[in-house]
Amino acid sequence: SGSGKSFLAAAIVNELTDKGYRCRFTSMLTIMNTLSAIGYENRRDYLDQFSNAELLVLDDFGIETETSYSNNVLNGIVGKCYEKHVPMIVITPYPQDSLLKETGDSKRNVAVKRLRSRCFPYTVLMPVGRSAKKARKKSENEALIKDGIKPEQQTLAFDGETNSEAKQGKE
Repeated sequence: SGSGKSFLAAAIVNELTDKGYRCRFTSMLTIMNTLSAIGYENRRDYLDQFSNAELLVLDDFGIETETSYSNNVLNGIVGKCYEKHVPMIVITPYPQDSLLKETGDSKRNVAVKRLRSRCFPYTVLMPVGRSAKKARKKSENEALIKDGIKPEQQTLAFDGETNSEAKQGKE
């Protein structure tokens, strides 16, 4: 969402790594993609590295496709980290309560409940200036799309610039 959650966690991991701690920064999406690419015989070693870390960061939690297999993997990682008292930072773009599913795999709910019992929730808000600029840019782009883009306005603004800034950069 652009508020700096992943950046903050990466700074923590970098600082601890510089001090000699074994840290892992990953996401469930990366874990699932890696598991599908490696051989079956290497999967246990791959998964063990997360519970053998001294800090585990799971980034973008909740955006991965939820399957029975991914829920088993999540529950395994969280369970082992829970047993070994491995500290975890879990970053999600979603509100905490929305991570528990009323329907769906109960193994995921067990993992989420374990995470919630061990984690302190913090909300990282997007700085006012950035969120206002993002909202203005979105509004400008929507107006251009709705009204039709005129030949002199063939550039839509992205990454923090307004349409006039995008047009100037194009010239």
